[in-house]
Amino acid sequence: MLGFIRDCLPAGKDDGWGLWLDAWDEAMQDAELAQAYLSEIGRWQAMLRGIIEQRVEAKVFRCASPERAARQIFALAMGYADDLLLTPSVEAVEVALEAVLEVAEMVLGFELKALDR
Repeated sequence: MLGFIRDCLPAGKDDGWGLWLDAWDEAMQDAELAQAYLSEIGRWQAMLRGIIEQRVEAKVFRCASPERAARQIFALAMGYADDLLLTPSVEAVEVALEAVLEVAEMVLGFELKALDR
């Protein structure tokens, strides 16, 4: 899970994130592109849901709805990603990562030390 969240937080502008935001902007005007964008978001959320479900089964996480938890955590990470694109740095990524993990601890009922860092 930690690796997944790190991948959601850009440390630089050269990570292809600008293209992702351009696609979102264009999707506002193009229904077909909007569907493709939402499909890709769904794939990422499904990956995170799978990670959460595995950890719930292993009794590392406690959560009634892995789907909802994945959507919440992913949305938070994407919000930080938008900000990081404006002022990317390794330090800013670490601050964002800690914030996302803090919320994930609350949503999933685990302690940070339960994750491999």
